[in-house]
Amino acid sequence: RLLDCVISDLEQGLLTSKDIRIAVFEFQGQSVSANTRGLTVLSDAGLLPTNIVRIKPGPRILDRLFETPLVPNAPLPGPRVPMTQSRRDLRVIRVIVIPGTE
Repeated sequence: RLLDCVISDLEQGLLTSKDIRIAVFEFQGQSVSANTRGLTVLSDAGLLPTNIVRIKPGPRILDRLFETPLVPNAPLPGPRVPMTQSRRDLRVIRVIVIPGTE
């Protein structure tokens, strides 16, 4: 689904934060979301995650932490997440600030 549709459903109460599972792992003493798209929709709707599951990250997830950021000042992990068109189309629509991180 389009992220804007999920955000709208969250804002209208058709979905709640419990419907969006956020997988989290520890990296250098910091909690990091493994699914930034879920965290992005919650953040844009003004919600905090409530369905949090701790995972052990595999190499693919850890490799993402060393990717070149899509926008300046938004490395992973970090308080800002670039919202892209899709997982394949990396054009940045806007940058979402994670609540409570700044």
